[in-house]
Amino acid sequence: MRYLITGASGFVGAYLINHLRQEGHGITGIDVNPPSEHFSSFYCGIDFIQMSLTEYEPLKSILEKFLPDRIIHLASASSVAISWQAPLDCFMNNTNIFLHLLEAVRKIKLDCHILSVGSSEEYGPVSVKEMPLKESQGLNPISPYAVARVAQEHLSHVYSRGYGIDIICTR
Repeated sequence: MRYLITGASGFVGAYLINHLRQEGHGITGIDVNPPSEHFSSFYCGIDFIQMSLTEYEPLKSILEKFLPDRIIHLASASSVAISWQAPLDCFMNNTNIFLHLLEAVRKIKLDCHILSVGSSEEYGPVSVKEMPLKESQGLNPISPYAVARVAQEHLSHVYSRGYGIDIICTR
């Protein structure tokens, strides 16, 4: 199985890559940041590309070359606090990088499964009576970051229904 992991240098990405590598899967990791030296052994034997997903054509070329069976989209600017300081950057980054990924998959007609990792921030504030959260819980984003994540989920629904792309969303 060939995996493409976006946000590969993050904490979750590092452990996921280590697990998949031990299972013998082919992996390409993409991140705007290089891997931490602390996790350097996790990246042995994988293809790692340091780039921004805001660059559409290079991303499309990587997908055409690697042809992953699975894409796990972990990349995001995930600070709620920073999203309040730079809402435009947060929304443009989180939403556009996902849109670039979906468009590249669509245009090259890549037959793969995509996992779109969202955030519980999409739910907004919830009362104790509403716990534990259920997927049927209404969305009530209250930060620019949360709104961007809801937009990512809505894009997933549009591309799944409209173009038949296999996307699973988590929060």
